[in-house]
Amino acid sequence: MSAPLTLHDGTPVEICPLDERDVDRLVGFFRQVPAEDRLFLREDVAVRDVVYDWVRHYGPDRLLALVAEADDEIVGAAIVERQAAPWSRHVGELWVIVAREARGRGIGHRLVAEGVAGARRLGLEKLVAPMTANQGGAVALFLALGFAREGTLTGHVRDPRRGDRHDLILMAQAVETLADRLAAPDRRPGRPAADHADHAD
Repeated sequence: MSAPLTLHDGTPVEICPLDERDVDRLVGFFRQVPAEDRLFLREDVAVRDVVYDWVRHYGPDRLLALVAEADDEIVGAAIVERQAAPWSRHVGELWVIVAREARGRGIGHRLVAEGVAGARRLGLEKLVAPMTANQGGAVALFLALGFAREGTLTGHVRDPRRGDRHDLILMAQAVETLADRLAAPDRRPGRPAADHADHAD
């Protein structure tokens, strides 16, 4: 496990890889996250078998799962998954979820930074971060951290509960570019990217 981190508001938060012993805790966290915050995910992370597969079957070369803990509670998670197709194995997909009550404390920023570092260790060259268009705070955060908006898939996400549709935004950037930006003095992990984006993470 990583050493405790002190974020910009003084809250100690520990970021560590997902352990098999924490699977049920992480599933519980996902189940407490509002469904609309999980719409863009390709798998139903509220199902235990999905999360269990991350630590038992995917392997470290394909997937990195990170959890953020504060006050002995999981308050966020980040996943970096290598694309499976042979022609895109240099690309990883990154998604980050932070509990609503824990946002605005720099946790999302730190999870993105740790995800980028993990992608670098995996030998990935590019990261893609999908999110729905109504997640304005997340879009602002990723832009502030160096991602570029590469495309929009109109009506690509459908809410299974109500049937309404949302556009899917694809944010992307080269891993080395992100790593250099996050290493800059004004982009150190644990500091807010910008005031307008801080509420998103």
